[in-house]
Amino acid sequence: SYNIKIPIIYYFKRFSNMKKFLIFSFILLLISIYTINVYIPGVYVKITTLAIFYSLPMIFLISLSFTGFSELKKTRGGMIFWGWTFAISLSFLYSLMSSNLYPDRHLEYLIIPLCVPAAILINNILSINKKQLNMKPTFSPFFRSLIKNNHIKTIILILISVMCISNLIAAYPTIDSLNHIDERVTIPCINAFDWMSGNISNNSVVASDHRLEMMLWANGFNITFGKTNHTWSSNNTINCLLELKQFNISYILIDDIMKNSVINVDVGNYYYMTNESYEKFTKKPFELIYRNVTMGNNDIELHWVELYQINYNYIDVN
Repeated sequence: SYNIKIPIIYYFKRFSNMKKFLIFSFILLLISIYTINVYIPGVYVKITTLAIFYSLPMIFLISLSFTGFSELKKTRGGMIFWGWTFAISLSFLYSLMSSNLYPDRHLEYLIIPLCVPAAILINNILSINKKQLNMKPTFSPFFRSLIKNNHIKTIILILISVMCISNLIAAYPTIDSLNHIDERVTIPCINAFDWMSGNISNNSVVASDHRLEMMLWANGFNITFGKTNHTWSSNNTINCLLELKQFNISYILIDDIMKNSVINVDVGNYYYMTNESYEKFTKKPFELIYRNVTMGNNDIELHWVELYQINYNYIDVN
């Protein structure tokens, strides 16, 4: 009889943790590079080269987690995290094939269970002493020499610290580098919300991007829930009148991020305002009723917000 084993799985299990880590990192990096020219389903954005660079600490963290998954079987309660990760992964795959769920949210949810095998692996490595070296035949000679000289713990702690700090630093720059999402809410916007609460009826419908509409909704105002598009993309009032009337929009809230960066109306719906599409709000039937600005050095406007009221009487007359 022959002892038949699946070659790929058999040889992969014999790899050292370092080799497994490098393999997982390489695979994740290839997937990231592939998404440069392909829109990610669900969110419809392309990963930029700069975003991949910022994502390297996260790729290393996930690779470390994948490497440590084999340790879960030896840990009490470890299979719970196996099931947790498997369930979210299935939901993630479903979100990529449908438009019912948001794929990007799943990555956030996965980080929680993925941190556990990474932590277990790191703890096991730090717990290894010189006497245990002979029991670990998969360790490379380089790795063995580090342990013998008591340098490995210090090196690992430094690398883990750098990886964690890098993930904290790179979180927002990664999102900004996608050129599709800007979730900043500036001081002028907060001032605008305060002013509106005392000067505008909550029964009015206010149109803005998803970022500001969620803040308006939290403050009790009616919003369009991401139903507008011609309002932002059209170069004249005529092309967006039907949309304004359809949703009974009374006010338009615009800030510098919407004008100069991106208008994220809803997931997958991104618009970019031109000078013409912005300047239409400075003409009838739009009337500027509130403006707030924060100034920088040399009287340069850092951030601003503008609130326009729509004069439907002017529309009916003309």
